[in-house]
Amino acid sequence: AEDARRYDHKPDKGIYLFTTEEEVLLGKEVVGQVKREYKPWKNTTAQGRLDSIVKRLVPYAKKDRGDVEYRFHLLDTDEVNAFAVPGGDIFVLRGLMEKATDEELAGVLAHELGHVVYRHSLRQLQSEYEMSVMSAVISGLAGGKTGDYAETIAEMASTVVGLSYSRDHESQSDRAAVRYLHKAGYSPRGLIHFFHKLEKESSSQ
Repeated sequence: AEDARRYDHKPDKGIYLFTTEEEVLLGKEVVGQVKREYKPWKNTTAQGRLDSIVKRLVPYAKKDRGDVEYRFHLLDTDEVNAFAVPGGDIFVLRGLMEKATDEELAGVLAHELGHVVYRHSLRQLQSEYEMSVMSAVISGLAGGKTGDYAETIAEMASTVVGLSYSRDHESQSDRAAVRYLHKAGYSPRGLIHFFHKLEKESSSQ
């Protein structure tokens, strides 16, 4: 309980150069690009497992950030990963679902929810691309000129999939994850256990 109280605070507002509506607009295009590059994983059992965990976590993320819809997508690849894109969408890869226990999976999902709450993927794109490029893309999307920026959007999607967040961003998401996990009735140790598991497997190869 003491650990939970240490992390029980609201996220800061941060400095964002785009509105939520613009973030969602960009995110919608990035989601479309990701779905063109990855095959969806249509597995009823996996979907039910994901839904049951998400149902417990998302209400607490919404209390911190309620201006986006949280949507989760399963992708059919053996990569052990999950990643968030601007606007509230989170992709969960088959490799992660197959390797993680429920408690470990909840930890990873809570961490990704933290990235959404703090708008980390958008902030990272803002640092990766010149302001003029970001503004032009979003203005073009708002004007219905999606095709004019297809190549740039594809690049942005690849950037989001392979994002390496700053230490500060990862720490913010870790704190959010601890908060959501405690409130949802999961042990935060699941996330730590999972990373240790991956490190052990990596060192043994």
